[in-house]
Amino acid sequence: MSEERKIKIGLYGAGGILGWKSVLNNSASYEIVDFRDKKAREIFRNDDWNPDPDRPCRDKPPCSICGKIEYSDEDIRKFEELHKK
Repeated sequence: MSEERKIKIGLYGAGGILGWKSVLNNSASYEIVDFRDKKAREIFRNDDWNPDPDRPCRDKPPCSICGKIEYSDEDIRKFEELHKK
């Protein structure tokens, strides 16, 4: 597969993203589009919606159903300690 044709988001990643979008919209249904179809790709060309806090987008959804969660320095220290093991 050529470099430009590498899949950026697979079927399961798309399902996860659309699943989260559904949760945030009262269980609305979303179709997973076949992006091999050029017309389908064009509809979503400028869609940058994503829940990843490290990736920018115009309308950032929360990463949690609880909204923005603030972590204390102690929370972060405990997390880092836990993952050192």
